[in-house]
Amino acid sequence: MVCATSTEGYLFFFIFLSLVNLYCLSAVLEPPGAPRNLHVSDMTTTSISIGWEPPVSDGSNDVMQYDIDMREESDVDYLSVAKVSNRITSYTVEELHRGRLYRFRVRSKNAAGYSESAAELDAPVQLKALGMHAIICVMMTLFFINTNVCTFSFSSSFLLSSFVVHDIIQYASESLQLTNTNENSEAAEMADRGVATAENE
Repeated sequence: MVCATSTEGYLFFFIFLSLVNLYCLSAVLEPPGAPRNLHVSDMTTTSISIGWEPPVSDGSNDVMQYDIDMREESDVDYLSVAKVSNRITSYTVEELHRGRLYRFRVRSKNAAGYSESAAELDAPVQLKALGMHAIICVMMTLFFINTNVCTFSFSSSFLLSSFVVHDIIQYASESLQLTNTNENSEAAEMADRGVATAENE
């Protein structure tokens, strides 16, 4: 009789622990909330930087990563841009195109999966416009090329399409120096030829 009572007690205790474990497991396996305060922190003529804050609720499980998605205003579906760890709350998307509108969203993820909703910007954003100084530099550079005033030899590290102002100015300066050097070399060569002709006479 005593043995039967002990067996029933162990069985009841096992069932009780199983129910508690199931309850705790269901409580842990909840997706986190959406990130907060998604905003544009910086932008250039080729990139856009965004930042956000961790969600209020982590779903009783630590957030493992954030997924950054992007789409153009004319597109319907978002495309994955990057996945970053939970310690990172900012990201810079580079090599974007001027004149296009972009939308961004960020989702948080834990062991249970992605947040049911995502943090999205209130309005689409576009790249920073070129300043007047940059436009003048570009026009001058194109003029130099088209009129052969300077001899340009573009390297792989410099793309005219990027319109980086300091690169344009530096390259134009180097090209002018190269042209002056070539002119001096030609003048010296002509002078040497003159001396040689005089000696032959």
